[in-house]
Amino acid sequence: MKALLFFLALMWSAAGQVSAQSSDRLAELPTPANNRMLHLRAIILTRDMSRTLQLNASQYERLRVINQARLARQDEILWLYQDDPEQQRARLSELDLYYEQQCRRILTPAQLDQFIQVQQPAEPETDPHENGLG
Repeated sequence: MKALLFFLALMWSAAGQVSAQSSDRLAELPTPANNRMLHLRAIILTRDMSRTLQLNASQYERLRVINQARLARQDEILWLYQDDPEQQRARLSELDLYYEQQCRRILTPAQLDQFIQVQQPAEPETDPHENGLG
């Protein structure tokens, strides 16, 4: 009986330490207090997209929700992988692919073409007769 009580006490203390460590790690993450700022960033991004792509009200609302989720996940990735740039780039690339898939579901083909053009910066034009130096 004493062994059982000792074992339970040991497990309880170990669980408390793990819980404390876990809460310390979570304390380092961005807080929900940033939700207002995140919401504003999503509105600004969606408003800019609306001007460029001529979104209707339904598209605007659906994209605002997607943009807010994307920005939150992007902030999370930047925070969690700040010490591993390679992993950070890989996760952000995955997020961009997922975001584009979501946009494909909402935008018309013409809007999607325009969206892709805006997302991908144009290649700088060079004269083929120049060697590209200086």
